[in-house]
Parts: sequence; structure tokens; C-alpha cells
Amino acid sequence: MLRCSKKGVDAIIVVIEPFPPQTHPKITLHVGGQEFYFVSSVVATGVGLILPADGMQLAKGPWRNADELSVKISEGDAEISGVIKLSGLEAAIQSLAECAAK
Repeated sequence: MLRCSKKGVDAIIVVIEPFPPQTHPKITLHVGGQEFYFVSSVVATGVGLILPADGMQLAKGPWRNADELSVKISEGDAEISGVIKLSGLEAAIQSLAECAAK
């Protein structure tokens, strides 16, 4: 999910099982033969993991031409894996560009 924030556009991974708000799950992303590591912040409701600004920079760059993104989320003994389809990513980023400029 992408959303406008005071800092610009945030990239958020939405999860079904909420995380406690004070945790910082580790996220491993695979795309285009590359692997990226992040420590996320949890949104207040616990169902979204906000990637740091570096994650959004990747979404604006190398990920734009990819079809999908493999994700692994780790927190303590818990681990979640999945795939995120990236179709429409570029259009979504463009539609939020004006919002981020405000």
C-alpha cells in the first residue's frame, strides 16, 4: 500500500495478523535478483508495516519494472512470507506525487 504522509509517500506492507505497535519487524525483500533488508515501524492499528524512506526510493526506482516482490517478515520467532504483485505501481506513485509535494 502507498499513502501520503507529512514526509512524502510511505510504502506500507499490509498484514492480516497485527503486530504490536512497539515492535520493529525485520523485512527482507527480493526483486529482480536483488535482496534488500529493512527494519519497519508498525502503524497504530498493527496491520501495516511502514518501510523506511530507502524502501520508498526503491519503489520509485528499481521496482518500477518488476512484476512482483517477494517478502519475508520476521519478528521474534514469527515469520511471514508472501509475494506482492507490483502491477500499477508506477501509476500509483505518479498519482500520489502531487500529494507528496504539499
